[in-house]
Amino acid sequence: MSVSQRFPKRSFRKIKILTIFISLASVFNFSCQSPEPKVLKEKKPKPVERRKPAIQVKDYTIAPGKVTLIQFPLPGKLNFETESTLFCDGKKTHFFVNSNNIAISYLSEDYYSERTNYQCHFQIKSISRSFGDQKYLVARVKVTDFSYPKETLNVAKSKIFLSKADQQRVIKEKSERERIYKNSNPSPLFSGPFHLPLKSYIT
Repeated sequence: MSVSQRFPKRSFRKIKILTIFISLASVFNFSCQSPEPKVLKEKKPKPVERRKPAIQVKDYTIAPGKVTLIQFPLPGKLNFETESTLFCDGKKTHFFVNSNNIAISYLSEDYYSERTNYQCHFQIKSISRSFGDQKYLVARVKVTDFSYPKETLNVAKSKIFLSKADQQRVIKEKSERERIYKNSNPSPLFSGPFHLPLKSYIT
């Protein structure tokens, strides 16, 4: 008995249609399956590097008993988020800022000073921590000798050795003077150069 006799043509046709249907269903099912989404790693933003603006360092000279002015442009506008300090020879030094964003400070040298050279640094601290602290070298100061004119005075002994009343007066005036110096105005009370009141000696 032949194959065609065992399986009629209709059966072959049904098997063929069923095979095609199964193949299409498999393709459709495969196409409907969405691949697993790829998890993208979040890239951390690189920290922004703040370049320190260049400040031209100037050299200054000062003598014992003298006063000198130093000035330097600020690296930016100071605001409530920053705390700025000027250090000269490691000590806090008062300064003020004019309308042109220039920092100005007056340095005085003690009459009996023995130091030779020192530096001034300007430091900016971030209160909000939005950027790191910054420190700038703004001045190099050289202390030079100065030959003051000298003269010998002959003074009576009564003027050298004070009485008890005069000693008390000296102590009182000294404490009053120190109190006035400690409570000086934070900003200068002058806006121009000084002029000699007299051209002759005061005796």
